[in-house]
Amino acid sequence: MTTQASAMTGTRGEKVALCDVAVKAALTDLLSEVSITQTYRNDEAVNIEAVYTFPLPQDAVLLELEVRIGERVLNGVVVEKKAAEQRYEEAISGGDAAVMLEAIEPGLYTLNLGNLMPRESATITYRYALLYRWAGDQLRFFLPTTIAPRYGATPHQPYQVPPASLMVENRFSLQVEISGSLGSAQFTCPSHAVTLAKTEGTVVLSLTEARAVMDRDFVLNLKAPNSTRSFVMCGADGAGVTAVASFQPFFPGLRAPRPLNLAIVIDCSGSMAGDSIAQARQALDGMLEALKPLDRVSMVAFGNATKSLADRPLPCNKANLARARAFATQLQADMGGTEIGAALAAAYATLSGIEAADIFLVTDGEVGDWQPVVAAAKSTGHRIFTVGVGAAVSEAFVRGLAQATGGECELVSPNEAMAERVLRHFERMRAPKARRVTLHWPPGAADLNPGAIGALFEGDTVIASARFDAAAIEGEVVLEIETAEGDIARQALPIGTAVAAGAADGHSTVARLAAAMRLTNLSPEAGLACALRYRLMSPWTNTLVIAERAEAQKAYDLPALRQVPHMLAAGWGGTWRHVDMFASAPSLGHGVMDCLAS
Repeated sequence: MTTQASAMTGTRGEKVALCDVAVKAALTDLLSEVSITQTYRNDEAVNIEAVYTFPLPQDAVLLELEVRIGERVLNGVVVEKKAAEQRYEEAISGGDAAVMLEAIEPGLYTLNLGNLMPRESATITYRYALLYRWAGDQLRFFLPTTIAPRYGATPHQPYQVPPASLMVENRFSLQVEISGSLGSAQFTCPSHAVTLAKTEGTVVLSLTEARAVMDRDFVLNLKAPNSTRSFVMCGADGAGVTAVASFQPFFPGLRAPRPLNLAIVIDCSGSMAGDSIAQARQALDGMLEALKPLDRVSMVAFGNATKSLADRPLPCNKANLARARAFATQLQADMGGTEIGAALAAAYATLSGIEAADIFLVTDGEVGDWQPVVAAAKSTGHRIFTVGVGAAVSEAFVRGLAQATGGECELVSPNEAMAERVLRHFERMRAPKARRVTLHWPPGAADLNPGAIGALFEGDTVIASARFDAAAIEGEVVLEIETAEGDIARQALPIGTAVAAGAADGHSTVARLAAAMRLTNLSPEAGLACALRYRLMSPWTNTLVIAERAEAQKAYDLPALRQVPHMLAAGWGGTWRHVDMFASAPSLGHGVMDCLAS
């Protein structure tokens, strides 16, 4: 890749260090593997520390980190977090170059590139893998490119919160190679203009323009009715084997849709202005159409404050539905900041005393400290079904909130069909609940994940894994589902004999993917040991590279901090109205969109 001069300038004339991002992805029968190369260049007269906080898909498992500085190519090493931070600081203080990559929340990473010298370039390449999650006969390949400003307090350090700027134009290139059974799929890309080139057994997709601006998530939808969507793959795990199974269950028996007690919660904060509030209105239209006479519904709109349709769920008769539609037509993205905790508390209040109740939340999820909101929601016992809208949705929050409460999440970017996502959620909410879900592995299975299967929806993906000490395994893994009506569905998948080879340490990509899935259920001590063993990014580990310099090439001053700014997300209705106001502003901090709108 040709190193380019930095194209952006900061508030004091300094050049922005990140000058190119190149993405290559391979989508096969079972998983996607993605390689992202970031090119940095120091066009200043002083040594700098470039800091870039960037998003990845929530379930992405980072496998490798490679750093090229000049003619040197160095590979990242996974190190316990505090030790990594200390070694990084010592390297910087000693005049050497260093790179540290840190996971600061699910799907959000901060990269520090320290002591990049004047006129020096560095390329940093990281590779991650991701197992597919089917919904019916469709899957979604998703690549976030920018982080929208978030409302409220943040749990992160100030240098980890990326500034948002109206003046920058970050760009990326993209090539996606699709093979195997996915090669015959139907493709739609609602986010970007793309071109397809087909060869025998392979489809290569690329951006129509050579380098697109990083102001929206890249979304590729695949519809593959004839593709294999349930499978088992195995990989070497030291002297043993790890198996990962992916099921797509379908329930037996007669379907009698359940009546709903439903609270609809709509984000009307300032960050929803533009495309997002338009999508929210589409979602509301779809929800009100999907309600049936035996359902009961309440509605809460929120920003800094809340507005409610009623203090209790109303029967869905014609008069109440007309009242709900009148409430919905008045909603605008003009209610200030994203006080989502208070909004959900208002929804819980309307459902007080109702055991079998669900919440349908539509939001862009741009909240700073969202983990306490998830913890509070989990304690209520209500399922929350989320729809994340906008060009740069906060996936970790909207997906984490749904998973923690036994609901499900759908992401809908501008230009995607909202109606089918709403309908899919209603099908999930109305579906009979499984009374019992069990997984049966062959003898010798250990490190089972998940330990227990919670929410299960027909046509969605269930992923499970197990480790075996034997060098080879035989038999099958069985998913068994008993419905409330007593019907039993049994899906058996044979465990193949082909085992993917491991790396030098004996751990294959399959084994590392399975280990990453186990991390969330482990104690800090066990999680650290697992992350170090399988070379994984985690809450307890960072990835570190230290490039020692000859004495004459060392930096003798501490580096100047240079944060890489993000573009504002496409489709925000307030952007161009406020360009003149902020043309001379240094950057827009988190929460600016909510502040402007209020």
